[in-house]
Amino acid sequence: MKLSFSTRGWPGLSVEEMLDVALEMGFSGVEVYNLPCHDSLIERGGPFHKYNTAATARTLREKQLSIPCFDTSLDISSDKGAASVAAELAFVDAHREEAGKIVKMMEQGEIPERITHNDTKCNNIMIDLKTGEPLAVIDLDTVMPGSSLYDYGDAVRYGACTAAEDETDLSKITMDMELFKLSPTLRCSAHSPKGYHLLRCALPSRLSLNDKP
Repeated sequence: MKLSFSTRGWPGLSVEEMLDVALEMGFSGVEVYNLPCHDSLIERGGPFHKYNTAATARTLREKQLSIPCFDTSLDISSDKGAASVAAELAFVDAHREEAGKIVKMMEQGEIPERITHNDTKCNNIMIDLKTGEPLAVIDLDTVMPGSSLYDYGDAVRYGACTAAEDETDLSKITMDMELFKLSPTLRCSAHSPKGYHLLRCALPSRLSLNDKP
């Protein structure tokens, strides 16, 4: 199994130091964390500036290392990071109480804890192309204890949205209330009336908060 060394928690390392640490610890690659906040790495003369990436790639090959991904997380603890997402942080602050409501209700026993999928959408159901029958629910890496409201909300987000998940034009993204009224799993029935049965088992369209786990 190949493992990579993450530079998260190691601020200020030069690319040479990153690679040396990875080699010393026996890793096969380096995951570069929060690159946009490190001017020394991306500005002119830096290893990830557009004029220097070829040389950096050559160095990686020579050391038999790779960069499997650039962590795009944003360090909002820094002034630069916080300033770039000021509007988003204001939105989070304005809805702070709402965000924790479901968790608080579970802690107080007002709603039950269940096993949740946490990515409930038709893309995660394998369907037999000949019969239209569902075969399995997949993408189980996010399965964990939680509230069925998480899965319900996620299915609504997918099923009642007017645009694809990877749509970059935000003006196209709205909630179609007619789709919501029909069923949060409507899109699964586009191929077969039975094609969304598995998701409906995990995500009933009518939820009772008082159901026993």
